[in-house]
Amino acid sequence: IAFIQNATTKEIMNGGTKFTTTTGNDNITNTSEWLTISPNPLISDFVIQLKNGISLDEITITNINGSIIEKRINIQQNELKVDLSQYPSGNYLIISKKGDKVATQQIVKQ
Repeated sequence: IAFIQNATTKEIMNGGTKFTTTTGNDNITNTSEWLTISPNPLISDFVIQLKNGISLDEITITNINGSIIEKRINIQQNELKVDLSQYPSGNYLIISKKGDKVATQQIVKQ
């Protein structure tokens, strides 16, 4: 996972679905010290653990096509459990935001 500072965000619409792209390469930082996602790969659910009292503005879970599966805002708790049992096997993205920083991590549902 990497946070991108000074990034440019662009929103585009495609068939009623809004996609957000973020570009930029200033101050890319490893965020493994901020959060962990386990297990990965997963069968039905996974846990996002925030470290060291970190809070996030938003966490969005999308399928690989960009459709939003779940969105949570103002995350203060240290652990979030997410259930993907009703969704098909495949790749999903976890997009976390804190201020002007955005991090994306891919997970695999078997």
